[in-house]
Amino acid sequence: MTKFFSAVRYGGGFRLIAALALALAPVLWLSVSPQHAWPVVPETYLPIHTAMEVFSVVVSAMIFAMGWHSFEHRTPAAVAVLSTGFLMVGLLDIGHLLSFPGMPDFVTPSSVEKGIEFWLAARFISAAAILAVAAMPWSWICPPSMRYASLALGMGLVGLVFWVILFHPSYIPDTHIEGRGLTPLKIAAEYLVIGMYLLAAFLLLPRASNEGDQRRGGYLAIAAVILALGELCFTMYFEAQDLANLLGHVYKVVGCVYLYRAIFVSGVNEPYQRLQRSREQLRQSESKFRDLMEFAPDAIFLIDQAGRMQVVNARAESLFGFARGRALGSPVSQFIPSWPQCPLDSDVLCRNSSGQIFHAEISRGVLEADGGALTMAIVRDLTERRKLESALVDQLSHDAMTGLPNRSLILSKLAEAMLRSRLSRHMVAVLFLDLDFFKKVNDTFGHAQGDEVLHETVRRIKSQLTDDELVARQSGDEFIVVQSAVKDISEVSELAERLLKIMRVPFSIQGHDVFLSVSIGIAVYQNDETSEEGLLHKAHLALTNVKSDARNNYRYHAPDMERGLKEKVAIEGLLRQAIDKNELLLHYQPRICMRTGVLKGVEALVRWQQPKLGMIPPGEFIPVAEESGLIDSIGTWVLQEACAQAVAWREQGLGKLRVAVNLSPRQFHYANLVAQVQGILAQAGLEPDHLEIEITESAVMKDTESAINTLHLLKELGVVVSVDDFGTGYSSLSYLKLFPIDILKIDQSFVRDMLDNPSDAAIAKAIIALGQSLRLTVVAEGVETRGQAQSLKALGCDEMQGYYFSRPVPAAQIIEIAQRHSPARAGEWVDEISQTAPD
Repeated sequence: MTKFFSAVRYGGGFRLIAALALALAPVLWLSVSPQHAWPVVPETYLPIHTAMEVFSVVVSAMIFAMGWHSFEHRTPAAVAVLSTGFLMVGLLDIGHLLSFPGMPDFVTPSSVEKGIEFWLAARFISAAAILAVAAMPWSWICPPSMRYASLALGMGLVGLVFWVILFHPSYIPDTHIEGRGLTPLKIAAEYLVIGMYLLAAFLLLPRASNEGDQRRGGYLAIAAVILALGELCFTMYFEAQDLANLLGHVYKVVGCVYLYRAIFVSGVNEPYQRLQRSREQLRQSESKFRDLMEFAPDAIFLIDQAGRMQVVNARAESLFGFARGRALGSPVSQFIPSWPQCPLDSDVLCRNSSGQIFHAEISRGVLEADGGALTMAIVRDLTERRKLESALVDQLSHDAMTGLPNRSLILSKLAEAMLRSRLSRHMVAVLFLDLDFFKKVNDTFGHAQGDEVLHETVRRIKSQLTDDELVARQSGDEFIVVQSAVKDISEVSELAERLLKIMRVPFSIQGHDVFLSVSIGIAVYQNDETSEEGLLHKAHLALTNVKSDARNNYRYHAPDMERGLKEKVAIEGLLRQAIDKNELLLHYQPRICMRTGVLKGVEALVRWQQPKLGMIPPGEFIPVAEESGLIDSIGTWVLQEACAQAVAWREQGLGKLRVAVNLSPRQFHYANLVAQVQGILAQAGLEPDHLEIEITESAVMKDTESAINTLHLLKELGVVVSVDDFGTGYSSLSYLKLFPIDILKIDQSFVRDMLDNPSDAAIAKAIIALGQSLRLTVVAEGVETRGQAQSLKALGCDEMQGYYFSRPVPAAQIIEIAQRHSPARAGEWVDEISQTAPD
C-alpha cells in the first residue's frame, strides 16, 4: 500500500487511479449479476472476436517491431524481453484466432478446447514477460547476441506449443467441457495468470512513483492490472459467446494498447524528448557562446582555413575600427600582419583600420564546424598594460617624492659608467651626501617643510652638475652623485667644494633663514676590482667618517676606515657575549679627602678581560657599547656589581665607603632609571647614601627639564649625585644652581697642565671657588704628581683621585689602601703633602 500511495503522490498517480477504477467497474458488475442475465451474442460474436484478436495480434507485432528496432546496439533487457515475449504472444493469438469455433479448420477441427489451449499458452507467456520486466532494472543492457538467442528460444517454444496442440492434444488436460463450461484446471490456470499480472503490477508501482521512470512504469502497471481483470473475466464465462468472454477480450485489447504505450515511451517518445532537450541545450549553448563572444572584453575572430574572417565580436569592431558587415570575408592579415605565423601568447604588432600600430597578445584555438575547421583568435590589447608596466618600472626605479633615480637605478647607471671607465681609462667618482642637522627642520617646521627643503636641495645639487653627472636619492636626506669620465682627482674635489658652498646658502623656511650644511663621503673607481655596490659602500664609509669627526666637509675613502669599521664590528660581536661569559670586571680608583687624608670613596671603572685579545682598554669598547646600545646592559651590570661590592666591604669592616658609578647619557635618560636604581639598592642591601651616581655635564644639559626631574628623584631616594668632567661642556651657571647635585668633579684635562698652564690653573681655581660658593664637594680627577696635589690642596679642593694616590685596582686591594689611609695613619700623609708648597 505504501508503494501504491507513493505512486499516487507523484504526477500521473491520479490518472492511474482513474484508469483502474474505470477498468474495475465492468468486472464488479459481472460479479454481482447472475450468469443467466448476461447477454449472449452468438450471431455477432465471431466477427467481433476476430476483429479484437486481429487488433491484439497487430499490437503485439508493433510491440515487437518497436522494441526490436528502436535501440540498435544498446537495447534494455526489459525491452528485449517484452518484444520477444509479445512476438510469441502474437503468434499464439493467431493460433487462438484460427482455432475458435466458427473459423475454418486450422490443421485440426476448430473447437472451444483448442482455442482455450492457445489462449492459455499466450497468456502465460504474456504474464511471464511482464513479470520479468517488473523484476529487472530498466538500466540492464542486453547484448546483441542475447537478443537473437532469446528470439530463437522464443520461436522454438512457440513451435513446440503449436506442435503439441495441433498434433498431440491428448498431452493437455481438458480445459472446457461442452454443456458444463470451464474445468477447474482452466479456472486455476487463469487465477495463476491473474496472480502473475498482479505481482508484476505490485513490482511496477515503485517505478510509477519514480519521476525518471514514471510514464513507462505507469503504463506497464496499468497494463498488468487490466490484463489481470481480463483474465478474471475468463474465469466467469459459461458459454464462449457470452458477455464475460467478450469483456475479457476487450480488457486484453486495452492492456495491449498500454503495453504498446510503454514500449513507445521507451523506444520513440523518450528518445524524441531527449533529442528535443539536446536541441534546446544546443540552442542555449550556442546562444551563451554568442553572448560570451559578443560581450567578451577581448577581440575575438573566427577565421576560416583561407585566413578570412567569418565571425567577429563587438570588441573587435571597436579595437580595430571596422564595420562588422564590411569586414566579414576580409583577410585577417590586414589587421594582424604576422598572421598566421604569429607566435602564441606573445607580444604581436597589430594595425587598426586607421593604420595605427599597437601591441597585442594573441591566443588561438581550433573549432570544428560543418563547413570545416575554424580558428578562434583572441586578441588582447596590451596598450594600457604597457603604460602600466612603464609606470611601474618608473616607480620601482625612481624616488616617489623627488623623481630622482633611486638606489637600484643608480647601481645600474654606475655599472655602465664603470664599464665605460674600463674602456676609456678614466675614473668614476661617487659622492655620498648627507644633510647635516636636517632633523631639526622636521622637528621645528614639520615634515611638509622638510620635503620642501629636500626639493630645494635637489635643485641646488643639479645646478652644480654637468650633463654627464647624475644625482640619485638614497633615502631620507641622503643623496648619491655619480661623476663619470673623471680625468683628474681635482675635478672631484672641485665638485665637492661647489656642493659644500651651495649648501651653505641659508634656506628660507616660513620667513626664517635656516642654515644647513652637507657632509660628503667620496670613493673613486680607478679601474680596480671594486664593484658598484663596493664603491657605494666605500663612499658611505667615508661619509660616516666625516660626520663622526667634523660635519660640513668632505673626505675621500681610505683603507684604514674599513679596517677600523671591521675592528669595531668584531669588538661589538665579542662584547655582546662578554657579560654572559663573565669577561667584564670592575676596578676601583680610591678618592682621598685632602683635609684628613682618609679614604672617602672609590670610583668603579669597568674593564674587559677578553680571553683572546687580553685586557681591552675602556676607550676601545665603551664607544662601541654606546653606539650599539650595549651600554644599557653593561651599565646595569656595573651598578649591580658595585653595590654588591660596597656591601661586601662594609661587612669586612671598612665602614661607610661610598662607591661612585658612571652613567652614560643614554642610561641617564632611561625612563625607569630611578626605579632601577632603587631595585638594585634593595637587592644588594646597600644604603642609598653609599652610592654615588656620576653623570657628565653634557648629559645633564641635553634635556635640562628632564634632567632636573631625574636628579630630584635620585636625591629623594638618598643617592649622592656628582657631575663628572665639569668644565668641558657648556653648562650655564643659572642652570647649575637648579641642579640638585652634591659633587663637582674637575676634569683631568685642567689638572694635567695646571702647573705649567696658567689658564688651566685659573679654571681649576674658578671651579673650586664655584663649588665652595654652592656648598658642593669639589673632586679633582687625574692627579698624577705631588705638585698637582699640593697645588689643588692649597686652592681648597676637597677630594682627589689619580695615579698619584693609586691606579684603578681590583676590589681586594682596596682594603689595603683603606688601611693605609685610615684615620690613625692618614695624618702623617697630610703632614707630608703639606710640607712644601708648590711654586
